[in-house]
Amino acid sequence: MTRTRIEADREDLMAEAVNLRERIELKVPGIDHPVTIGCNDLGHWSFYFGPEPMCRFDSDAQLRRAVRGGQLYRTQGGTLAQLTRVRHEDVTNLERRDLSPTEVEAFLGLVAADLRHLNDEVIAGRCEVLREVGTSAEFIARLTSLLARLTSSPLKLAPALPTKRK
Repeated sequence: MTRTRIEADREDLMAEAVNLRERIELKVPGIDHPVTIGCNDLGHWSFYFGPEPMCRFDSDAQLRRAVRGGQLYRTQGGTLAQLTRVRHEDVTNLERRDLSPTEVEAFLGLVAADLRHLNDEVIAGRCEVLREVGTSAEFIARLTSLLARLTSSPLKLAPALPTKRK
């Protein structure tokens, strides 16, 4: 028997994203929620456009994970897996469905559109910094360089992520 569970949006991404040692929260024109961007110790970047969409990139600027439309996505190397949480009385399972090449292309197009909008607003100087943790001029330079890289060519998928085995 499945049960309904209500999941609350994260209340404060800046406070909760402690694994992102360097992070910034921006008010971006055209986006209803603050955008939180950060980098972890491995050089992996996360972009939170409010509670969602969200996308994470590895240190080579390749997409690792994403959340969009309430769905989780994870790279499988050559494709993306859509992961759906199915809650039962005593356990939660993730059901996996690999996207077709056409679906991957469409999904990456949506992610790219979010990043292009962000990049355009950053370049135009229309973003307002709301909060920062651990940032510096060097962080901003790395971020603008990454955005330029992500928006100047088609997005690529990271190698498949390891899966947990029982």
